[in-house]
Amino acid sequence: VDACVRFIQRFQPDAVHTHLLSRKEHAAFASLGVPTLTTLHNMEQGWPRDFHQTGDQEIDLVVSCAKAVEHRAVQSLPRLQHRTVWNGISSRLFRLEPEVRRSHRNRIRSTLGIQDDDWVLLALANPRPQKRLERIPRILSCLQMELARTSKHRRVHALFAGEAAPNNASSLEASRELDAVID
Repeated sequence: VDACVRFIQRFQPDAVHTHLLSRKEHAAFASLGVPTLTTLHNMEQGWPRDFHQTGDQEIDLVVSCAKAVEHRAVQSLPRLQHRTVWNGISSRLFRLEPEVRRSHRNRIRSTLGIQDDDWVLLALANPRPQKRLERIPRILSCLQMELARTSKHRRVHALFAGEAAPNNASSLEASRELDAVID
């Protein structure tokens, strides 16, 4: 945070955008006099421990990814300004021609030893307790047993992409719990 504060002092941006910082960290940015907005991508359990104490002196605007998140943020932080900007990715920006998609798919499956008719679940997420990622391997194991019972010979695979926030104890713990159940 100190390096960011020094950078902001030199660069003098028009605004600072933060994500999952503590009240103390927000206060450091607010002391610079630059408008600060923060984004909440998850419900309260994933917020930093002292975030609930953040006031309008530390953050100018809270942007939530969904109305439910905004509703909870308004209840927890009534003195702050709130808006919702829905998460979403424009698929047209990432559209690949069918033959390019097939080529990528085949290369990745071949590299990972995944058969063409196997099912693949991609969990693209940073570990947080409320996401319960550690449940996915057990769920897939049950699905695999059911497929075997019904004589379907395909396998089920889970691919996890994302990393824990290094300064968030609950995120690090969720990552450890996931690592413990992956075989």
